[in-house]
Amino acid sequence: MRIDSNFSIARVMSIRPRSGVKANAAADGASLDSVELSARAQDLRVALDALKEAPPVREELVATLRRQIEQGSFDANAEAVARKLLGLRKQSAGDE
Repeated sequence: MRIDSNFSIARVMSIRPRSGVKANAAADGASLDSVELSARAQDLRVALDALKEAPPVREELVATLRRQIEQGSFDANAEAVARKLLGLRKQSAGDE
């Protein structure tokens, strides 16, 4: 699956501070700050990591579909495609 744009993830990545604190700050007698992340933030981190490791295109699926199209055996169910598109449209309209 390819995800071209996820505004929530992009927003988080754009405002995430770039820390310049060195690891030996505690050795200098300075206290270390701590942060506890919510379950949602932890889930977002896992999702971001998965996105970074996922290939942009599922090559094996593309090859299978290309082969079916070339052989004339690919059958696109227009009604199922339309239902999915309408479902996605309803979902995204509800998020706004």
